[in-house]
Amino acid sequence: MDQDEERSEADAQRRQARFSAMLNRLVAVTPTDGRIERNELDAYISLRTGRNSSTRLREYLAGTGRPRAKTAWAIGESLRQCGVTWASGLAVLFSVGLLKDFVGVILSFLLTSEEPPTAENASMLRALVHSVDELLIKTDVDLHPDLIGLHCRILDVGEMDSALRLFFRTAVASELDQDSIAHLFAFRERAKICWGRSEAFLPALDLAFKRWIAGSRELYDLPQDWRALLVVATSSDLVDFDREHGVRPLLEQWFDDFIEAAKVKPPSAQASSEG
Repeated sequence: MDQDEERSEADAQRRQARFSAMLNRLVAVTPTDGRIERNELDAYISLRTGRNSSTRLREYLAGTGRPRAKTAWAIGESLRQCGVTWASGLAVLFSVGLLKDFVGVILSFLLTSEEPPTAENASMLRALVHSVDELLIKTDVDLHPDLIGLHCRILDVGEMDSALRLFFRTAVASELDQDSIAHLFAFRERAKICWGRSEAFLPALDLAFKRWIAGSRELYDLPQDWRALLVVATSSDLVDFDREHGVRPLLEQWFDDFIEAAKVKPPSAQASSEG
C-alpha cells in the first residue's frame, strides 16, 4: 500500500469512527438513559429510504461502514423525527465526510430555489456551517452513565452547569484538564442550540437535497468561487481535515459578502428583489 492509499484508508477510518461516536451518543439497542432506541430510528430511516436499514445501522454504530448520501441524509432527518431537535441531514453529510454533497446541498439551496436567498437565510446557513464541526465534538462528559442521554436534547445554561458539576465530582475527572473539558462541552452545546434554532429552516434544505440528488449531484454554469468550493471539497490531494477546514472558511466568506451586500443594497433594489 503506497502513501496515498494509506492516507485514504486512514481518512476512511476516521470518518467511520467519528460518525459511530456521534450515533452511539444518541442511539442504543435498549436504552434506559434517554437515548433513542435503535429499532425506532431504523423504522424512520426505512420509511425514508424505502428499504430495511437495520443491518447497515448496526454497522454504522460499530464503526465498520459509512452511509452514502441518501442514507446519510435519511439518518439525520430521522434522528430529528425521533426527538433529536438539533439533528439534520446536512450535519450527517458533514459528519461522514460527504463534503461534495454537503456543499452541493447548500449550493442547490442558494442557486436553484424558486426564491432568491435572503440575508436572513445566508446568516442562518453561515451559523450552521461555522458550528457544524463543533456539533461533532466528543467529550469525557458523554461517558458519565447519568449524562449519556443528555446529548439527545438541547440543554439550557443551568443544565450545562449541572452536568459539568456532576461529572467533575467523579474520580476520573480529577485527573483531567477540567477547563479544557468545560470549554469543549460548552462549544458543543452552543452548536446544538444553533442547529436547533434552524428547525423551521431545514425543510427548505430537504428540498434542496432532493434537487441536488435528482440533478445527478452536479450544478452547471457555477460562478468561479462556487466551483472553487467543489474543487476543495473533492480534492484527492488533501486529507479530510484540510478539506473540511478549507471548505468552511470559503463558505463563510461568501455568506459574509452576501450579507454585507444586502446591507448596502438600495431600498428600491431590495423591494424589487423581494417582489
